[in-house]
Amino acid sequence: MSTALIIVDVQNDFCESGSLAVPGANAIIPKINKLRETMKPNLVILTQDWHPENHTSFITNNPNETLFKPRADGQMMWPQHCVKGTHGADFHPSLYVLPTDRVVQKGVVWNVDSYSGFGSEPFQDGTRVERTELHKILQSWNIKEIFVVGLAFDYCVAATAKDALALGYKTTIISNCTSSVAADSADKASGELIKAGIIYLDSYTPDAIVEHNIRVLGEVEKAVPDMARRLVVEVVDFMEVFETDEQALKKAKELVATFQKEMDIILKKVLKPNGKANEDTLKQLKAAGESYRATMEDIQRKLEEAFPKPPSRWSRFKKWMLCRA
Repeated sequence: MSTALIIVDVQNDFCESGSLAVPGANAIIPKINKLRETMKPNLVILTQDWHPENHTSFITNNPNETLFKPRADGQMMWPQHCVKGTHGADFHPSLYVLPTDRVVQKGVVWNVDSYSGFGSEPFQDGTRVERTELHKILQSWNIKEIFVVGLAFDYCVAATAKDALALGYKTTIISNCTSSVAADSADKASGELIKAGIIYLDSYTPDAIVEHNIRVLGEVEKAVPDMARRLVVEVVDFMEVFETDEQALKKAKELVATFQKEMDIILKKVLKPNGKANEDTLKQLKAAGESYRATMEDIQRKLEEAFPKPPSRWSRFKKWMLCRA
């Protein structure tokens, strides 16, 4: 699977002595440098805040507003930072930047903030006021899996990861290569990211990946019986509601499909490390996934067999489902 490492906004203004310094920013730079050497991704992309002086988020352009507080329209007020062409907008000198890396500039439109490397927050129809070239670059490299690091976790890293996942990329954040503006916003962001299905890895080491995959294995092993029980409950609930066999069968198939999607989301969290340190866990995960799919196929066959049959079909089907649960 082709991978990309996206290094978000490791710029002077976000580092020590910068106008919008993120606590602990300088400490993550050596870790990011080491990560890119260890990971050896197919592509490295650096995002870069590149604001005009009149940018809407700057407190200097909003004299009646309060610094670090949102405006009435929700726009957060920030100190002037990363103005295009200035020292503050440059990448930190300690960060490894190679000629083969791609740079994506964002925040170039004066009247909208673009936390995400993909551009400003999308509207419901998917359009954006600002859309960067990040997605096109990833597509041109046939990238399927993305690892996101950089600054700041609770804003630009989180927004980039969410957009990546929404666009269909398998997305992982390496948390020891990020730092946050504030603890409360970091907690909020991490909760939202995990709920969305983004992989959250403490570090990119064999041990951390093993621990992560063991957690996924636990999710799989718990999900199979839990989903079977839920299927039983929902099937029993709608047994007496539908007037025809066709309606009941359609509903049951929809439930099976829903549970299949849930399991697929869990299985997509599996990470394949360099080396064989995680081989046993991966085998267990594969076996658990195959077991689950076999269970769903078995349920599907039983559903087909249950319709149309005499009224006693329900009790037989219910008994069979309860045994599976």
